Amino acid sequence: MELQVSLDGEKRVSAQIGNHRISTDQPVSNGGSDTAPSPYDLLMSSIGCCAGYYVQQYCESKGVCTEGITLTLKQQKNEAGELTGFITCINIPDSLPKKYHSILKNVAKQCSVKRAIMGVPVFEIETNSIPTAIPA
Repeated sequence: MELQVSLDGEKRVSAQIGNHRISTDQPVSNGGSDTAPSPYDLLMSSIGCCAGYYVQQYCESKGVCTEGITLTLKQQKNEAGELTGFITCINIPDSLPKKYHSILKNVAKQCSVKRAIMGVPVFEIETNSIPTAIPA
């Protein structure tokens, strides 16, 4: 998989992934206009949506009603304000039997985004020279 990133100016950056364009911005406190999620917001969204996907797939495969089930993702930070982890809370309506609490917790742990991050991927940065357009 490959995506292309564009520098859109004024703290905005976007990514093109196949047919999808994802825009980001920085919060006002970081010099942006807060017109779109920050890249960090998208990271949290990816983790939460991935866990939600697994919960939804399980429920649908077992005929369990998903109405009212939501997930909340919270950050954990140390005293210096550095990120140390995330807590994913699956909010389950009282109408669903208690046995589903542990089942859905185990299902959400299958999140492939979380597993990819926990696998400690290597991040490499390269540079490429590209031809500069010559004005006509």
